[in-house]
Amino acid sequence: MKSILALIGAFGVAGLLLAGVWMGGPDVAPPDEIVNAGPPGKAVVDQTEHAFETMLVGDKARHAFVIRNEGDGPLVLRTGKTSCKCTLSHLENGNLAAGESVEVELVWTAEHASPEFRQSAVINVLNDPDRREILLTVRGVVANELDSIPRDEWNVGTIAENRPTTVTGVVYSTVRDSFEILGVTGRSGYLSGEAVPLGDERLGELKAKCGYEIRATLEPEMPGRQFRETLVVRTDLPDREPLELHIVGNRPEPLEFLALAGFTFHSDARAIDLGQFEAKRGKSATLLIFIESESDVEMEVVSRDPDYLTAYVVENEEYQVKGKKQFRLEVAVPPGSPPLARLQRDSGKVMVKTTHPKLPELKFHVQFVAY
Repeated sequence: MKSILALIGAFGVAGLLLAGVWMGGPDVAPPDEIVNAGPPGKAVVDQTEHAFETMLVGDKARHAFVIRNEGDGPLVLRTGKTSCKCTLSHLENGNLAAGESVEVELVWTAEHASPEFRQSAVINVLNDPDRREILLTVRGVVANELDSIPRDEWNVGTIAENRPTTVTGVVYSTVRDSFEILGVTGRSGYLSGEAVPLGDERLGELKAKCGYEIRATLEPEMPGRQFRETLVVRTDLPDREPLELHIVGNRPEPLEFLALAGFTFHSDARAIDLGQFEAKRGKSATLLIFIESESDVEMEVVSRDPDYLTAYVVENEEYQVKGKKQFRLEVAVPPGSPPLARLQRDSGKVMVKTTHPKLPELKFHVQFVAY
């Protein structure tokens, strides 16, 4: 072959479907460019599409197409619409002499996983009466080295309060013939895990070459109502960081609230919303707290922000319900406090310490606009 036509660029999967948006180099010529009279060339391409089957995210690949001139005169070629940088710098004047051929090389980088990766480059043919353009295409599958189901977050809903909760997922590869899992550990002491090789039937369902079932166990002592725990999966795959799986859900609390009249309480955020009021008059709120406990429980306000907030908590000893305790939380912006708005992330805060084994502390947000 006498010449090499280089079409070199980085193809990202993210731009696969952006039809009609093209980047052309400065040497792109319009199809109606005037060509000198004479015998025309004839463009012949044996292959216009290359299927590369499967490649990994982050890998770069290339493929050379061949264009032959089987006409009596020179074949005039120009780069056309393409999503990569295109040059004809190695082909003098963009002309291919009769009987000669040229390689057109496409180079692409797969940036994201996609089951239908596809990219194209156009070569305009200016003096072949039977062919005005050549569309060259590369296509295939771009796969992650490892995949998991669920993919990013494992939502386990509400876990059991009095026993461990086990959830399962899978980690597998459609491109690696084999790999080993060296360890499955939780970032905290409330989460542990193990890996069990998948059977042939499950591998077939996933179209995977190798894989494992991951069993994650959550302990009921986990603190917090909503949790997001991280499970770290280490493999023997070279140059690969451990796979992190995030397990999210809710842990039931032995806790209920009842807001008395005059304010709004958002239980999901534990936010006491006092609304708007005149600073000289102030505003207060009373919240009833019910805790499930067979033994005595003590509560104490340990901090307030801003410090002019008043807050205290007392037990209602007259409340007689088996297995439950009732407390009364009083929070107030005192009359004569400075005009101030404390909303959302800048809300006031009241911290309550308890002796309940599952509720070491309770944080309440206090929202208000004092004018």
